[in-house]
Amino acid sequence: METRTDISAYIDDLKRILTDLRDTGDDGFEGLIGTVLSEIAGVPFRLAGSSRQFGVDGKSTYADDGISFECKRYKDKVPRAAIMSKIGELSIGGSDTDLWVLCATSEIKSQLAGDVNKFGAIYATSTLILDWSKIGLPPLAVALAMASAKVQDFLRNHTDAQESLIKVEEALAAVENDPSFNGHAERIRELLRDPTLGMATAWQANAIFLVRGTGRAIQGKREENS
Repeated sequence: METRTDISAYIDDLKRILTDLRDTGDDGFEGLIGTVLSEIAGVPFRLAGSSRQFGVDGKSTYADDGISFECKRYKDKVPRAAIMSKIGELSIGGSDTDLWVLCATSEIKSQLAGDVNKFGAIYATSTLILDWSKIGLPPLAVALAMASAKVQDFLRNHTDAQESLIKVEEALAAVENDPSFNGHAERIRELLRDPTLGMATAWQANAIFLVRGTGRAIQGKREENS
């Protein structure tokens, strides 16, 4: 087995293998993400059909679990419109989603992540972004390592490249052995096991939004009457 001390090489291998998967379907990136989230959250998931998806590629089988996820398998930058349109559709669809998980193989910049969180707060939906950040461990790589055995089983069933399977095993082990892994994993597990944890913040932000909107409307009315 090749020995490497630079974890970035393992991270690059892992991303390449992910982006070589099919984008959709049970045997593609969507299926892999469903498998990973199911393992971490302890709930089953179903993939959405190819018709209008209302901002989700998959969601928890039972409505009470309240988790939906959206997958973005990109080698390069994820277009802003590709994300904002999805979370917009989520609100239009009248979803019962408590937690919307965005899983991306590229980095989601802080400005876009902030907009996603704000949009979710307006509609009282918590958001969790598992992306491929360039600083520290990518959150999506952490999630994959948290479900390492399931990831390896999935790829073993859906790829014929033995070399890729070996690289995945090495990469997931490297991520899990990183000093920052446990802190990342604990937070991801906490949010996925209790999707309503972020709801208080979402409701508070929603209330502030409504109060500000009402204040502007009252101010406008006063100016009309003056």
